[in-house]
Amino acid sequence: MSLGLLIESAVAQHTRDEVVDVLALAADFGCKVVTTFEHSTLKGVMRPCNADDQLAEIALNEKNDNAMNRTVVALMLAEYLTNLVHGRSKKVTIDTFFLSELRNYKMSPSVMVGTRIAIPREVIKMVDYPMFNTLDYANEAELLPSFVSSTFEMSNSWLIKTMHSMATSQLLKVINIRKKSDLKLASIL
Repeated sequence: MSLGLLIESAVAQHTRDEVVDVLALAADFGCKVVTTFEHSTLKGVMRPCNADDQLAEIALNEKNDNAMNRTVVALMLAEYLTNLVHGRSKKVTIDTFFLSELRNYKMSPSVMVGTRIAIPREVIKMVDYPMFNTLDYANEAELLPSFVSSTFEMSNSWLIKTMHSMATSQLLKVINIRKKSDLKLASIL
């Protein structure tokens, strides 16, 4: 199974009332919030982890609100997974400057994948409708309005193609973590 299909299934699994639980989704991919910090411009850091059952550690700025944290986690997870597809496992950071220019990066793979991680497909289909209220949805989903407005509808087949690659050891680790998560969910049901 490709990483793109894993992302789609994880989003579907963590969506309730058109809102994705981004932090639970990140945990299913083996990411854990381990520390918080206080910094004037840095909003989040994601570092590779050596544990077998963990992909990465996430540190978030103490001054962030919930919308900032959920947006930052989606963007960092997207960038991290995109790097893994290209065989790179490296630290990812998000700062105020990147977030202030988010609309300029809406065509970048990390923002496109990030919006697919944080916003369900049904909502993405409605984003371009004139009656869709970006601010209301951003408040409901606890995401930054600039992040929600960076979303645009297109076929999800690009996600599957973009996130499909040769299986590196880190990608296999992600897939194994997700399989374990799915088995736990099946045993609960």
